[in-house]
Amino acid sequence: MKESWQNIKHLFVSPSVTFARLKTQPKWGMALILFCLLQVGVTWAVAPFTDRLIALEMAREHMPRYLIEDIVPIIGGFVLVFSLIAPLIAMVVFSATLTLAARIFRVDAAIRFQHIYASLAHASLIPTLVYFVNTAFVPVLKGLENVWTPLDMQVVPGLHLLSTSENLQLLMFLSHFNPLSIWPVAVLTIAVSILADTGKVKACFVAILIWLSGVALEVLAFK
Repeated sequence: MKESWQNIKHLFVSPSVTFARLKTQPKWGMALILFCLLQVGVTWAVAPFTDRLIALEMAREHMPRYLIEDIVPIIGGFVLVFSLIAPLIAMVVFSATLTLAARIFRVDAAIRFQHIYASLAHASLIPTLVYFVNTAFVPVLKGLENVWTPLDMQVVPGLHLLSTSENLQLLMFLSHFNPLSIWPVAVLTIAVSILADTGKVKACFVAILIWLSGVALEVLAFK
């Protein structure tokens, strides 16, 4: 228990210490519990905005108001469950894929699924926390009545502000390219560098691929 908390603490102050420890002792239980709590917290915090977006979409389909009022809470419940289960499944799939890639490219044979899964469970706390912070500012800077699309819930300035495209999925993707995105990519770079025992340049390339894959899945979820 003590080591698990130390791993989480060092993740924010000295990530290399966390991943070096996970390379020999791949513990992930506490990180996964904290990840789930953050996911539930974020989903609960954005529930009013999510319900509004669902209601707006139904209104565009000319559904009766009474039907919208009945269905929105039900769909909101499904969104809560999906927001928790989907990332957990994605984490397992990513870990399995990276484990297979490690075998194909003959990375350290001692690195197995549990090492990669434990590292991803910890690294995933960073983007979840970033999203949590972003969510906290939505009611303050935007307000419920000013949210018309999922993009309106992004308060951190990103590349989407420079685009003239009207494609929502593209704009959502570009919105992830913002100053706060450096943090999760940097943490992933450290994780890959330590686990694979490789240089920072190669590790950064792999980290960016992992991060982009996660962003793509998140954007597709809004489609």
